Amino acid sequence: MVTIHQKTVIGLFLTLLFLLAANTNFAQITENQSSKLLIHNGNIINIKNGEILYNHSIVVSDGVIESIMPATNVKLNSYSIYTDANGKFVIPGIWDMHAHMRADNLPPFITTEWMMPLLIANGVTGVRDMTSSCQYDSQGPVCLDQMRKWQNEIESGKLLGPRLLALSSYQINPDWNYQFCEQEARALVHQFSNQNLDLIKIYFRLSPKAYSWIIDESEKLNIDVGGHIPIRMSVIEASEKGLRSLEHARDLLFDCYPESNKFRKEAKSQDPSVKIMHQMVDEFDENILNEIFEVMIKNNTWYVPTHVTRRMEAYADDPNFRNDFRNEYIPEMLLASWLKDADNVIAMDSTKNGRDAFMKFYKKGLEITANAHKSGVRILLGTDGGDTFVYPGFSVHDELQELVLAGLTPLA
Repeated sequence: MVTIHQKTVIGLFLTLLFLLAANTNFAQITENQSSKLLIHNGNIINIKNGEILYNHSIVVSDGVIESIMPATNVKLNSYSIYTDANGKFVIPGIWDMHAHMRADNLPPFITTEWMMPLLIANGVTGVRDMTSSCQYDSQGPVCLDQMRKWQNEIESGKLLGPRLLALSSYQINPDWNYQFCEQEARALVHQFSNQNLDLIKIYFRLSPKAYSWIIDESEKLNIDVGGHIPIRMSVIEASEKGLRSLEHARDLLFDCYPESNKFRKEAKSQDPSVKIMHQMVDEFDENILNEIFEVMIKNNTWYVPTHVTRRMEAYADDPNFRNDFRNEYIPEMLLASWLKDADNVIAMDSTKNGRDAFMKFYKKGLEITANAHKSGVRILLGTDGGDTFVYPGFSVHDELQELVLAGLTPLA
């Protein structure tokens, strides 16, 4: 197990790309020099077993690690392209498996000139994008065609950014009074299949019946389904139907207290009242949770808790949290919307009882993730990048720390 102190993790976690951006020397290649890249004198963490190779160098050829050797064995004048890691720690690039690289009416440069550089600078080399397409043209200018173009440009090296590992549909979240018919639901899956999407994103207002049609058709066409499960369904029901991934640290709390069925039958949003949040935590039933875990494991339903989103709600009124030094990286208009969103969370109930409810809910989510991991549920790191006070790239390290805070080891 890696025993690096938690507070040093952000400073130590570097990737090959980050090192390249930080301090790479280029020289004219001579007859006796190799055009391969040398990353010299780093401490390499083996993420499979935690072993640390101190003072080692890495030789990279055509983007592939060719060899690793003690730094003392390296002849620097044999390499024309090298970077001095200078004792820093090196790990592979990190993937954010729940992020948003576009948003409605967001200009393209926000993604390419702000979001992507911050992701790369923080060592994030892959992203599972969770809302890649637009349901309506008015949700542009960035829609699926642009996302696909960026995906190809990143792969070819034309655009610097994390690989877009998976592109998803827009969220299927019809109005409460809208009823999908079976033909429409199945046709929608074919539409997404024809667009070569990797994931169909469901949302909480979708009816259980429509969900069943969508997931049945998606299995025939080999497309994953994930997201926010219908509020009228339990996690067990959604998993048994074939849910690929459960997103966010909410639904497991919804299902594990005595009035869960009543809540799911009556709720009109994903945001329970302060009273109900207290009940969900205080009356939490571990036996029900274990039953859910068994079903998720059996059906290979992954869990992406995105704890940084619940953390925002818990600390929305904390001046230190709101005045994070990383705000200087955030466009002014976006930061203003973040502060407004945090204010709206506080306004739900600004009393001590209200603020305590959000804190308890957040901390219970961490406890659940620890138990999920111990039980064998497969967990993915995701940040909900693009959400309030989720800093592109930086918050991947925050989420790693949240997982360690929950009780996972740095290698888990």
